[in-house]
Formats: sequence, structure tokens, C-alpha cells
Amino acid sequence: MIYAVLGPSGTFSEEAANSYWSSDIELEVVASIHEIFDKLTKGEISDALIPLENSQAGTIEPSIVCLQKSPVSIKGEI
Repeated sequence: MIYAVLGPSGTFSEEAANSYWSSDIELEVVASIHEIFDKLTKGEISDALIPLENSQAGTIEPSIVCLQKSPVSIKGEI
């Protein structure tokens, strides 16, 4: 199973994914939130962890827009 997070490597998203999912997963670091959703809807990845907010930028608008437009649902939070 391949799971995706927003890059670059070493971000909180990658750290959160490693603690949320088991160590048996393959984690793919992706360049943009739009690319994550594209891969998810095409079936290229099994699941994804995306940021909805962060301490510097507040709400992450691309995440909200992609959630509204894509046939996916939120499964959990960290």
C-alpha cells in the first residue's frame, strides 16, 4: 500500500503519517495537495494525509477546495 503526504521530506505531515499508520506502509512525498488528490482519485495511492491548518498559514485552502471537489472523505485527524 502506498500512502501520500505533502512534501518536502521531514515535514510535520510526514512525521504525523509515520505515527498515524503502521510502519508497513510505503510513504510517497508529493509536491502539492492537488497532486495528492489526483493520485488518490486515480487509484495511484491507497490513502493520504493532508494538512487542513498550520500555525503559520492558518487554514490550508487547497486542502479544503480539493476535499469539496473530490469523492473522498476524512477518516481521522492528528
